[in-house]
Amino acid sequence: MSNNKKKNKKNNGTVKKRTVKQNKDIKAESFKEENKVSAKSEFVAPDEEEILEIKEARIKDFDKKEEVELKSRDWPDTPWFNFLRKLEFFWEYYKWFVIIPVIVITIIVIFVTTYIDENSEKSLEVSIMNTSNVFDAIAAIEKDYPAETGIEADKYPIRVEYNFSYPNNIEMAATVDDSSMASMTKFNTMVMAGRVDVVFTSPWVADIYSESDATRDLREIFDEGFLKEHESRIYRYIADDYSEIPVGFYVDDCEFLGEFTDDVPPVMASFDSATHPDAVKPFMEWVLSKCTEGSDYVKKQTPDESASE
Repeated sequence: MSNNKKKNKKNNGTVKKRTVKQNKDIKAESFKEENKVSAKSEFVAPDEEEILEIKEARIKDFDKKEEVELKSRDWPDTPWFNFLRKLEFFWEYYKWFVIIPVIVITIIVIFVTTYIDENSEKSLEVSIMNTSNVFDAIAAIEKDYPAETGIEADKYPIRVEYNFSYPNNIEMAATVDDSSMASMTKFNTMVMAGRVDVVFTSPWVADIYSESDATRDLREIFDEGFLKEHESRIYRYIADDYSEIPVGFYVDDCEFLGEFTDDVPPVMASFDSATHPDAVKPFMEWVLSKCTEGSDYVKKQTPDESASE
């Protein structure tokens, strides 16, 4: 018993009590050790390819301002090169603040101009169909015709629509491509809206619209004497009752119209829905005055009387 007491006294003399600060330090050290171990266990070193990608990304993210300064650093200190430095800096950092508004303004101007043009009053609206060369025709219709007839084209312009494709009605059973279908739909819409006063087209197109009484009878436009004078070039639609209705003129000998597809002679016709019916007659007369002495197609189809004798 006495020995135990001596031992306890001895131990009590050697054991020191920890302070609060010492306890905190011990806990902090243990926490660091735990985190250190977990970090080591989770960390995976990047391979060489990843390190290379990181370096390349940092190079690409190099400050552009410093790059601009390096480019222009060797330039002389003159007013001109100082201006170029400012211009280069502006283009490098503020170009999109200029480009985007310019694009937006351009789109707005095009839209407004198109809207005004579509809704402005025209003196005549002409369509050209099934032909590949229309530039001479457009120049003649828009410039020569007003100049020779005294039409105020600046005040009341002439609209010429082109690039229409209308397949032969005999081939309608075959597959029609999307471009031709869109072209036919656009032209039909324009006719119904009264936006086609005169059309230069293939004979079968005139027949298609004549079947629905959409084309104008030439006898409603010209007198009997004029039609008799141009008898050789009149195109007639044969109705169901076998009556012949003059609906157009062959204009294959008009040089400014160019060549039409499939070697088919073009026909000039008008529609009942025309917005400018009074302008049709003088325009057709002008076109016929630009043609030669007769339709080449009609001449080929007409038998030679002298040969038959």
